[in-house]
Amino acid sequence: TNGRDWAGRIYYHVNACPSPRIPVSVTMLQNPNGAVLAKGVPFQGKYNLGDEVHADQVCTGDTSTYIIEPPTGMAESDYGTKWVVNSIAVATVRGTLLKNATTTLPTTSKNGFVQIYPTTTYSDSVFVIGVDMKTPGTGCDSVIYRFVTVNATPVADFSFTNPCGDVAVDITDLSSVKSSIDTVKTWLWDFGDGSTTNLNRKDPYPHLYPGTGTYKVTLTATSISGCPATVSKTLNEFPVPVSKFGTKLACNTRPISFIDSSTIASPGKTAAWSWNFGDKSGSATQNPVHSYPLSGPYTVELVVTSDNGCKDSLTKIIRVEPLPEPKSATGGFTYNNKCVGTTISVSPN
Repeated sequence: TNGRDWAGRIYYHVNACPSPRIPVSVTMLQNPNGAVLAKGVPFQGKYNLGDEVHADQVCTGDTSTYIIEPPTGMAESDYGTKWVVNSIAVATVRGTLLKNATTTLPTTSKNGFVQIYPTTTYSDSVFVIGVDMKTPGTGCDSVIYRFVTVNATPVADFSFTNPCGDVAVDITDLSSVKSSIDTVKTWLWDFGDGSTTNLNRKDPYPHLYPGTGTYKVTLTATSISGCPATVSKTLNEFPVPVSKFGTKLACNTRPISFIDSSTIASPGKTAAWSWNFGDKSGSATQNPVHSYPLSGPYTVELVVTSDNGCKDSLTKIIRVEPLPEPKSATGGFTYNNKCVGTTISVSPN
């Protein structure tokens, strides 16, 4: 009656043909019942009841370990004498074997285990872990089952453009889930400057950083089934150059020097200069020399570009003065010829 060995007498009686009582000895052998697939280490999924309705939940890429604990009333040291494992199988309900699984049989000193680490190939699948046990030398056996649902882990991703100076950054989520029944449910953003947002918003609001520098932006995307994925990227806010230039007194037809005095905060460097002299000509040198054919006002613009592509521009109006011209072929003045040693009077025309 205790489920193990039983010794007693069994009597039978046939009404038509009474017979003397014959003693019969019966030995009741114990089934290897009560064994459990217990939660092991590591176990990255969610350990539930493990039946068809309350299956364990794991994510692709997770490693989950199940420990084969001995049947009720037996110990590890009884393995091989009172109980053994016939087979271990990990397969879908339709019989497809899970390739990403490791099984180890028990010994007299160590529990056996089943370890699964499903890939995206098995997303949206339900697997059954089955362990067949028996009592050696008898026909007594039992099978324990555990149902496991494999959920797809998202692929977390996002994009942005490194900002120049005091400009809010637009960050775009690119996360996805390789599943026909699941999708991303929540987005947790860490902007790397001490601020975070968990508004369940796919794309966060434009974010303004406190100053130039390097920031580590991290996104944790979690699916409806609870599988998380995290990705981090480095964002750089670059310094913006300040465009400055000067010039000397300008006269038409005479070469004019343009002097660049632009600045940029470290570690930025000015890498390119684009001059527009206002007369449909320009230059890409830092300190160009230019001649204007005619006098008058000209709008000069200098656009400077840093080594990270950040730009600034400055526009100035310069006036090119005309050169004085003589009024006559004699040079713009008159005089009278005189003898050596006398004063010559010169008068402008």
